[in-house]
Amino acid sequence: MLADGMGGAGAGEVASETVLSGFSGDVRAGLDAGMTPAESLVRAGVQAHARVLAAARAQPECLGMGSTLVAAMLTERTLTVAHVGDSRAYVMRDGVLTRLTEDHSVMQELVQAGRISAARGRRNVSKGPLTRALGVTDLAPVVQVCEADWQSNDLLLLCTDGLSDALDGDELGCALESLLNATHHDLNLTAQGLVTAALSAGCRDNVTVLITTALHPAR
Repeated sequence: MLADGMGGAGAGEVASETVLSGFSGDVRAGLDAGMTPAESLVRAGVQAHARVLAAARAQPECLGMGSTLVAAMLTERTLTVAHVGDSRAYVMRDGVLTRLTEDHSVMQELVQAGRISAARGRRNVSKGPLTRALGVTDLAPVVQVCEADWQSNDLLLLCTDGLSDALDGDELGCALESLLNATHHDLNLTAQGLVTAALSAGCRDNVTVLITTALHPAR
């Protein structure tokens, strides 16, 4: 799971920490209650939204803060991803990187509506405001869920927009594959290499990268 906070004067950091603080426990509680992975992830996302709102009410300087979320659950053959905002999930299989999530942003809506091309959307530095985030407003956002087949040699990448804005599409896939080969599939070094590559490409945003295979997580 990964969260990227929004809000001035440190409020974004408060929001992201609040989202993650009880998320895994909420997911486990849902599973223990007989929910599916998708149901438990959505439930945990809604509860995280409520925690952010409560924290903002308790700290007036944090009013209006919010956070993205992308969280993934792996079973033997299935990957379930839940997300809100523009933090992303990708899967690499046999050297091919596939994006699983769609940004909840004004720019993404323009692309989907056919008003601008996907290529132009990728080149645009500003994606406009997010259309969904945890916190921010009283109305809980829809937590989007997708499921995909999972194979033993697959690699899962979760990242903030700091990485995907700097290295999108083919650039990110090439950088990931090159780093995996160079580090002999050391996931910690690969994750660090992606952060370095994003910063070298001129990214001024925070960059967070999570990489995992079935057995070897890294940050």
